Amino acid sequence: MSTMKFEFFPNEILLQCFQYLNIIHIFHSFDQLNHRFNSLIRTISFHLNFQNIQNKFQCEEFCQKLSTDETIRNQLYSLHLSNGNTFYPVHLFISKFPLLQFVHLRSLTLYKLTKNNSKSIRKILSSIPELCSFRMIDCCPFSDDLIFVLPISKLQTLIIPQKLLSRSISDIQFSTIMHLSIDECDLVDLFILLNNALKLNYFKTDSVFHRKRKNTIPDDSRCIKSPANNLKTLHINYFENTVSYFFILLKRTPNLENLIILRINDPHFINAYEWQKFITSSLPHLKNFKFQFNVNHFSQSYDTEQINPQKLAEKTQFYFPKVDTLSLADEYLEYEDYVKMSSLQLEYLQTMVNLSNIKHLILVDVPRSITKDKCKKMLEFTAQLSSICLNCLDLMCWLEDDELCKSLNKIIKKLDIHGGLFDMSDQLKLKRLCTVFTNLEQLTCFGDTSVIVFLIKHLSKLIYIEIHRCLKSHEISWIEENTRNLELDITVDFDDDNLLKNTFIWINRN
Repeated sequence: MSTMKFEFFPNEILLQCFQYLNIIHIFHSFDQLNHRFNSLIRTISFHLNFQNIQNKFQCEEFCQKLSTDETIRNQLYSLHLSNGNTFYPVHLFISKFPLLQFVHLRSLTLYKLTKNNSKSIRKILSSIPELCSFRMIDCCPFSDDLIFVLPISKLQTLIIPQKLLSRSISDIQFSTIMHLSIDECDLVDLFILLNNALKLNYFKTDSVFHRKRKNTIPDDSRCIKSPANNLKTLHINYFENTVSYFFILLKRTPNLENLIILRINDPHFINAYEWQKFITSSLPHLKNFKFQFNVNHFSQSYDTEQINPQKLAEKTQFYFPKVDTLSLADEYLEYEDYVKMSSLQLEYLQTMVNLSNIKHLILVDVPRSITKDKCKKMLEFTAQLSSICLNCLDLMCWLEDDELCKSLNKIIKKLDIHGGLFDMSDQLKLKRLCTVFTNLEQLTCFGDTSVIVFLIKHLSKLIYIEIHRCLKSHEISWIEENTRNLELDITVDFDDDNLLKNTFIWINRN
């Protein structure tokens, strides 16, 4: 069999291969290799994302080239800045690069932004000449009203928390928007939006409520003009209205292809015959329908037929074969009710869900007896599990079980601990934690500076800590001083917003 060296492939094939690589890795591997590769990689229009780059040196190396080479800067069309899963957080990048240097920047994504980050970026948003896509993901509601500085008339994609909007979405001209995702909106405003945003192709919101609480949609001429013919995807997590309103809304979207509705608590929504009749008559192009309907089976108000999980599972090996995140928590149920309900649900879990695909397990507000016993059995089947979220008291209970700890030691790389404050008064528990989670890379918890230093020293693979407490400058200096002998490169940022106080620490161990 004949073979060909990678460098002998024609440019067209090389460029196709490079599409699967992060630009940071491309420059680290191929820059200065030879004249051909030096020239070729500088012709690539690229998306820059520091997330999941496990080497701060490579990030710094690329940024150095970016700062000195205008040719590279001019190829940047999409930028993703993040304070999560990265060695190069937002403040490091924006302290070195004014975003206006990137003259062809068209897409900007901001993930887990802090308040200080927001103040710096807000100043230049309106001046980015080619910006047509803006995304804010998992960001806290800061006081800055970004809607006034964003070039709304140019944007085609906008993902932003509604809390950043000081006025109704019906008062904003989304004439060019094709992809819109916001936190919440009023039902009437949504009708007006669909009427005015003629190019809208995708709409997602966490909640649709009805502020005026009348029996009918108001007779507003802005609501009843033409249908939203271009809308292909509608995603509503919580619809706080009756099913009749929802059907009225869907009649405005005749070309809908994807419909997602979650957390619906009205039993009148659960009528398969009505849905089939409506979809057949009003949504002829619908291809995907994803839903979650909840029924309080402890209530006697409705006579609804319960779904039998065992019968569903008999139809297929796994009724939900592609689930990768499993949450056994419900903040709305009373403790006694949840015990009964959990026992019923967990009995069929192995047949309902393909546990071998589960990567993230969330166990918040689950009774300790159920959590421990059921999870010991579940861990036998969760081959890909690497992330777990649970209460501090549950964790302390788990640490007493050697069999369970042995399983956790092999697989868990990310741990999110809710509630409970770690302190140095109980070093035995802290040492036990570090012994069990020797492969831990990311940790979220409550704790003081002494605990942070202890964890950094004793968890040798730990590269990211999020502390639910805003540290003072002298505390950060103390952490750096007490870890200096470990020869670690530690980066610290914080969020001092009035609602949340968090400290983020990145540890470069290379």
